[in-house]
Formats: sequence, C-alpha cells, structure tokens
Amino acid sequence: MPESTTPLTTEQTALEVMQCAFGPDHHVLEIWADMPGDDNACHAAVNQSREIADFLVRSEGYEVFVSLFGEEDQPFGFTLIINGDDSDSLPAPNVLSVHDDGRMAFTYLISTDEPTTDITALAKAVKPGNGDDRELSADMPLPGAGWSLDSRTTYNRYAVAALREAFGLSAEKGMSADVPPHWNVIGDFPAGVLDHPVHASKLPRQCTKKANNVFADVRGLYNHIAQHPESDEKEGAGIVGTLFDKDIDTGKPRRKIRNAMTVGFIGFDFDGGQTEEDAVARLRERGITFATYSSFNHLRDGETHKFRVIIPLAIPFDTSNYKSREHANAVWKATYEHVADELGFECDLNTKDIARFFNSPRHPAGGEYFSHIYGGELFELPIVEPSESKVAKIAKKRGVKLNYDTTGEVSVHNGSGLEFFLSLIGDGEDQMGFHYPIYSAMCAYFADDPEAEIGPIIGTARKAVEAAIKGPARSSSDIERYLSDAYLFADANNAKEFIAERKQRDRDARQRDFDDARAMADELNEDSPDEDINSVFAKMANLKETERERVFNRLKTAIGMSPASVRRLYRDWRALQADAGEEKSSTRFESMEEALKAMNEEIALVGRGSGVMILRQRPDGEDDWKTEKAAETWYAPWQAGQGSNREAVFPVWREWENRRRFEGVVFEPDGCSPDFYNMYKGFAIEPMKSDWHLMQRHWFHVICNGNIPLFEYYMAWFAHMVQSPGEKPGTALVLPGPKGSGKGIAIAPLLQIWGPRHSVKVANNKQLVGNFNNHMAGKILVVGEESTWGGDRQTDNSLKDMITSETMMLEAKYENAVPVSDYRRFILPSNEKNVVRATPDERRYAATLVSGAHINDWQYFDPLIAGFKDGTFAPAMLYDLLQHDFSSVNLRQPPRNDALVAQILENLPTADEWLRSVLAEGTFLDEDDTSLLTQRQEQEWKTQPIQVPREKVFQSYRSMVTAYGKKEASASEIGAYLHDAFKHTGVEISTTRSKANPREYLFPPLPELIEAYDTKFGLPLDFESVESREDFIRPDDPYSPDAFENAQDEADEYLAEFFRS
Repeated sequence: MPESTTPLTTEQTALEVMQCAFGPDHHVLEIWADMPGDDNACHAAVNQSREIADFLVRSEGYEVFVSLFGEEDQPFGFTLIINGDDSDSLPAPNVLSVHDDGRMAFTYLISTDEPTTDITALAKAVKPGNGDDRELSADMPLPGAGWSLDSRTTYNRYAVAALREAFGLSAEKGMSADVPPHWNVIGDFPAGVLDHPVHASKLPRQCTKKANNVFADVRGLYNHIAQHPESDEKEGAGIVGTLFDKDIDTGKPRRKIRNAMTVGFIGFDFDGGQTEEDAVARLRERGITFATYSSFNHLRDGETHKFRVIIPLAIPFDTSNYKSREHANAVWKATYEHVADELGFECDLNTKDIARFFNSPRHPAGGEYFSHIYGGELFELPIVEPSESKVAKIAKKRGVKLNYDTTGEVSVHNGSGLEFFLSLIGDGEDQMGFHYPIYSAMCAYFADDPEAEIGPIIGTARKAVEAAIKGPARSSSDIERYLSDAYLFADANNAKEFIAERKQRDRDARQRDFDDARAMADELNEDSPDEDINSVFAKMANLKETERERVFNRLKTAIGMSPASVRRLYRDWRALQADAGEEKSSTRFESMEEALKAMNEEIALVGRGSGVMILRQRPDGEDDWKTEKAAETWYAPWQAGQGSNREAVFPVWREWENRRRFEGVVFEPDGCSPDFYNMYKGFAIEPMKSDWHLMQRHWFHVICNGNIPLFEYYMAWFAHMVQSPGEKPGTALVLPGPKGSGKGIAIAPLLQIWGPRHSVKVANNKQLVGNFNNHMAGKILVVGEESTWGGDRQTDNSLKDMITSETMMLEAKYENAVPVSDYRRFILPSNEKNVVRATPDERRYAATLVSGAHINDWQYFDPLIAGFKDGTFAPAMLYDLLQHDFSSVNLRQPPRNDALVAQILENLPTADEWLRSVLAEGTFLDEDDTSLLTQRQEQEWKTQPIQVPREKVFQSYRSMVTAYGKKEASASEIGAYLHDAFKHTGVEISTTRSKANPREYLFPPLPELIEAYDTKFGLPLDFESVESREDFIRPDDPYSPDAFENAQDEADEYLAEFFRS
C-alpha cells in the first residue's frame, strides 16, 4: 500500500472521490478491503469494486482488466487497469490513498508515458487467493475483455495535492455515479435507496459449497441484475436474498436453511402465470423499488413469459427473532404467500424457501430478454405467522384443522386436504384464487401416495377450475391457462416432486426422533420425574407404531412399569395435549345439544331428484352441495363431549328430528314456499345514490358508440334485470370489439351487483351449454367472455333456447338432474367479429360495435378501474336502474342496427349469399363470375319479368352452394329454396312449360324482387348503414378537439336528463 494517505471525510463519499479521478486517460484503480474478522463486509467491498469496474467499462473509450488478490483471512485487494484512448491530457503526477478507520482503503493510481513499474512483476507478487469464491471465471463474471493483467501495461504512483488540483472534487466533473447509463431505469430513486445495505449473496452456482460472496448495497444488487449476458447454459451464477452463517458441519458458510441469518430481498419466479407488464403494474401501485429480469427460457416457446421480480427490503428479515431458523423459515414462507396474494402474483410457490437460489440474468443467443430497474421507496415487509396466514384463517372458519411441517408447509389434519384445497379454488369470498389452491390440492393428492398417477388429479383440478367462481377482473386467458395441459402437468409434477422431498424430510425427522427417544428412555429410572417421561412421549408422537413399541419396551424396563401402564400414561399424555390444543376449536363442543344447534345453522338436508343432498351454505353466499358420505367426512372433526366420551356430531344430526330440511330446490326471485330451498338471495350490494357518470359515459360513447336508441335499450335491459329478475327479456346483448377496448370494465359493475351467487363468467361453449351445469345454479347474469360461437350451430341453437327458455335442467356430475326455473340473462363480449349465428329474422340479439378509441389509454381507463375496485360504481348504477322507467322500450324487439346486420351477414347461409349476389348483380353468374344472361335479358329484367332456363339457374346456384354432405344440390332443393325465399311477400317465382321453350323459371321484375327481399329480411343489398344520423351523438369532425368537446357536452346533458327522467 502507498504510504501517503488522506482520510476520507464525511462530506466526501467514495463515489465522489472516484469521480475526481475519471477522465479520458489511462487509469489504474486499486481497491482494498481491510476488515479482519468480518468476511461478509470484506466480500461486500470486493463486490463494490466489481460494480465500479462495470461502471467504467460501460463508459465509452475504456477497457478494463482486473486482478483480485489476497489470502484467506487477510485483506483483499482488487486492481483495475483502465485503458483510455487519450493520454495527452494527463494531470500532474499525484497519488491518492484514502483510509477510513481501517474499514476500507481506496488508492487511485494514474499511469503515464514514463512507467517505472512493470505490471508483470505486480501480477507475480499479488497472486489470486486459493478460495473458490475468489476465482476469476465465467461463473463469477467480471467486466471487460480480459480476466488478467496485461503484461505490457505499467503504472506509477504520484502525490495527492496535484490530483486534487487537476480534477477537483466537484460532482459536476467527470461522470455521474447516481445511476449507471446501462441500467434500464423507470421512475426515480428517493435519497439513500441505492446506497441502502442489502443482505444478499452471490453464488458461482446453485450447488456451490461456499456462500459468502455478498452485495454491498441496493446499487450493487441492481447493477448485477442490469447485466444480461448471452450464455450457452441456463445454469450458472445466481443470487440469494440471504446472508448465511458458518455451517455447524463444515465451519464455512453454506446455503442451508439452518445457516440463514438475515434476508435482504424477496424474490418471485414467474413461469407463465403472468406477464412482466402485469406484475409491474401491481408493484408500481405500491410505489416501491424493484427489479425485473427475464429467465433463460423466456418466450422460448413463443408464448410463455418467464421472469423474476426482486424486491429489496427496507428492514432485513432477521431469523434471530424466532425460536429457531426452521421456525423463521416457516414464518418467511407464510409471509411470502401473504405478499404474493396481496400483490395478486401468479408465481411459482416453490421459490418461497428462505434460502432460495435465483439464476442470475442470462439469455441464449438470439433469445428475447430484458432487465428493468424501477425506482421507488424500499419495501416494508409485513410479517405473517403461519397461523395468521389466509389459508389458516379460512381453515379455522370452516373448522378444518391444519398441520405444519418443519418447513412451514400446510396440510390438513384429517387427510381431507384434497377437498379442502379444491374448495379454495376461485375468486369468491374465503377462496384463494387459482394458482395456490391448485398446487396445494395436488400436494394433498400425492401426500397419500407419492407414486400416484398424474392423470386423475389433473382431471379433478380441471373440473374444479371450470366450476369455480370467476371474479369480474379475471380474464378468460387466465382461465384457459389454468385449464391447459401444460400448466396442470407442470404443477402436478412440481407437487409430486415436493411431496417426495417432504416425505424424505419426514423420514429423516422421524428417525432423529426415534434415536432421541430411545437414548432419552435409556437415561430414565424409577425415580425420574414426569417431565422427563413426557419429554420421551413428545419424541414418540410422530413415530410409527412399531417404532413406538420399541421405545415402550425400553421405557418399561427403565422406569419399572408394566407395558399396559406405560401405554396408559402415553394415552393420557396425548389426551392432555389434544385438549390443550383444542380449547378454542370451532369443531369441539361441550354438549351434543350445542353441537346440533351449530350444525343446523350451517347445513340442511335437501331433496334432489330421487335422492337427498346435504346443503352447506358457505360464508361467501355460494351453495356447497355434498353427498351424505362426503358431508360425513367433511364434518368428521365436529365432535361433542370430553376426552374418551367424545361423539361425532354429523351422524346424530342426520337422525335428529329437528334437523333442517327442504322438500326440494327452486330458483324463484319472486319467492316460494318455505318447504323449498330458494337459491335466489337478492343483490350482493346495497343501492346507493351516488356518482357513476364516468361509467355512464363509457357505456354511451365506447360500448354503444354514441347510439342513443341502443344505449336506451341496454339501460332498459339492465333496469328490467334488477327490477324484474323473475322475468326473462328473451334477448341477449352481443358486444364485439377489439381487445383492450373496455368491454370487461363495462360489465364488471353488473357482476358486482349480483355477486358470485347470482352471476358467472364462462370462457367456452362447454361451460355455457355443457351437460354438467351446476355452476349455472341460481344465476341471473351470465357473461360469455370472449364469445366466438358464430360458427358453432349446435352451441348457438342451445344458446338461443337458453335465452328464451323458462326452465333448465340443473345437473352436477354424479347427481340427478333436477328442473328449475331459468331466469338467466346473457351478455356476450368478444374480440371476434363473428360472435353469434344471427339470422335475417333475428329477434334474440341486441348487438353493438364497441369502439376501440381508448385502447392503451390508461389516463382514460385508470379512473374507471379505480371506480370499479373501490366499489363506487355498482351501488350507484343499481340505484339509478331501480328508479329507471323502461316501459317505453320493447325488450323483445332489439334495435336493428349496423352491428346486428353485420352479425347477420357474417352468418348468412351460402344459398342466401347466392340470392343476394343475383339481386345485387342483376344476373346469374357461373363459377367464373360470367353472366349466364344476355345483355338484352339483363336490361329487360330491370323493368319487366324474364324467363330463365332452369339449367342456367341451377348452374349459377351450384357454383356457390353445396348441399348437405357436400353433394350437388338437386333440382327440387333449388326449386324449394326459390319458393321459400319470397314466401308471404306477394312476389312469386313460377315455372313455365311450352313446346317452343324448355321448362323455365319466370322471375318478376328485378326491382320488385329487391323490394320484396328488403321487406322480408331487412337486409338492403346496397348496405352501408341502416342507422340514422339523428340517432347518434358524435363529433361532426372526429379530428377536431372543439367538435369532440361539444359532442361530449351534448352527451353529458343527455345522460343527466336520461337518468333524471
């Protein structure tokens, strides 16, 4: 080290000192970390030097060569040789060596054209240490083109004063060190965030032995993430959000839970659950700083988004605050799940271990990749105990007892975990979305048999997802992903692997308990206190019966008691433990009378078809139907009495004469006999007079495109739904429009009005018209999201029947179908043009063409989303709809507008298309679009009837129309079509037969045919629009701001008057 030094003052940070040395010259930067006894701090200093090197190498005109030196348990040095392009403007000779109470020393050396020391000699004198954590290799990449000193490079050392005079210490000179230029930064960093210490580690590989290479601060962590090098291998260096203690076995830091000391960041791994855009939007709402980077296989298949999110913590998670590091890991897992749930993350829950390793950013050649750094405040981690987690609270409410293993993983006490976790799937109250409960249900499935086949649980999970409640914000693409084989197989394999690992951990733990129990039993004697015997019993609790017997044998010999006496002592101890743990249980009752009363409030016996079912009314308002056998299993934990006198409650309730019972199930909004169970429960919210003008505008301008009659019809349709839910309008709303135009946000308040009990979103025709339709029970509003059933005749026929039918057959799998009243209304939003098979005489569909004017306009959508999320729109909308007088609107006669005509034309049969072609062209065309009439005939047809040979008509018809089974249309079929096409119009197409002419068709004058066609079908041949300009409020000039503002004001006045009247 140079002898001449200058202390580092409080006003002068290390980066400021560095700034004064930057310039377009040759530099050598030498950094020492002199912190004996503090390995983590020492390595932090070394890593900081690497960050400085990276900062320099990305500055134009620099190439950095690096040497790392120092021996084990000695100060580490780090030398950078920085080759600049310009050596003419070198400052006067000087040297700066900075020391700060022995904690760190920085020495900045400037090389000149007159070297005095050969770098080769320096390289020989300061060899790299022999520790694997300090090797220079591709696994621990350092910046620059090389990994060693250049033997041709030399350097000199100089005095301090001239350096200060030449460069000064102003932050305005040199390059800014706040945010390196290669970072892809979004947002601003509050003061101190980047310099905040971060408790995290870098490892050369996931399975590396030593784990003591640590970051200095958030800046260092982000600098690591900001680099995304190309690589041939997915595996390699990575990061862990934890600092590790020395291992009890090796005396060196190891990446194990038992060595975890503190955690400095929380990381999430996404494997197709969400896009980075979605995850970022959720985090940006919190105003916190975080980083994202793509994984190695991001978009490898062209569609699966794979990336990671890293969130630095304001206060490290400290394992010393808990009774053990295993307990701390369990708390960390519960906290991790809570944070993921609060953020709405669909991430890989296998990454929640406290020692989780995340591969550093790297991408294959030609692969898509990204690294993004987001500014904000540091994240305050909310600590959640396992018993306080969401799943624990739901289980307690339902009377389900949970077990926690040593890692904090949850299982159900009585083995009914599969049913419990399946019941958590969905967006209803006391449900946990889709990702977590699907994975947990699969874990429960494999818990009974780790070698079980994957197929059955995938089928079970898929059915649960199909039947689950979908919230208004849940997109159909989400559901399609959860239903996909790729997603379900991946989750099943992950669950199977996890259970196998847990079984092995359990076996290892049980073996330790067995060994400890035997050793402790050998230490006992006849005078041993009860506490010591109970300690042995505690070790025996999780042993197998055969293992427990072997401990009993040692105990009876040690304490001089008979085997029966020892077993009785053990049973008494277990009973005391059970009573102590169940004082506050919601499934244990002092008396059977109390238990029967509680159960009667929760369930009822209901006649269903020729059998009976048990109805459980869940807290979220949904009906949970169970067979008697399933109900008995579900309520097995319900017991009354004390100790050995406990009795199961359900069998007694089933025979109890005062049990709650119903003759059958009905769905009657207008009320029914108390002997029947009525699925109708009314609105999910209370109406409230308030402001929802933003949503009114959205429906008027975007959904209805400023069409006044259509808007009034839609509002009448909604008002009828809330005022007369016991009547069906006989029509459905069809909402085609581009993706992102706002269809979902418009419908969301309607779903909130009815809640999950009386509304549902479906994503495919199976969910809409399938046989097993229990998810349709008790529904008033059905939203067929992303509907594309225009080409499916069978589905469309079923849908049309459901729109008008007054009854439906309600059928759950393995249960008898029962008839109930059908009061469902249907809204069909879609990104496709062809939504439904509308016919020329259509009377079931009220269609619109949704405007795409605000796609990606978040300034427009953010207030709408806010109004939906805070629940202000739905109560106000309900209030106005309940007051609205819709008597002037005929709901069974929807507006015939351009949108409906477009649906009709999209679905015209080819025979009708042929007829329109004939009328529009004024002739009959063959397959080459050549006229089969003479010019004279075409002219005559414009004013008078004409005779056309049958074969020419047949030839033209067959050129466009194929009969059923791809056969050629017969003469009789063509004749029948021509007769039916103009039936009841007063115009007739007849046939003639004479000696002079072969059999011919006699067609009335063309104008008469066209008029008759327009009258019957309402589809003008010269279709541009069937709408009137007076029916709209739109800007006269869509590109004029003044015209737009005038139309907005006019529409606002109209809306205010409309909802006042």
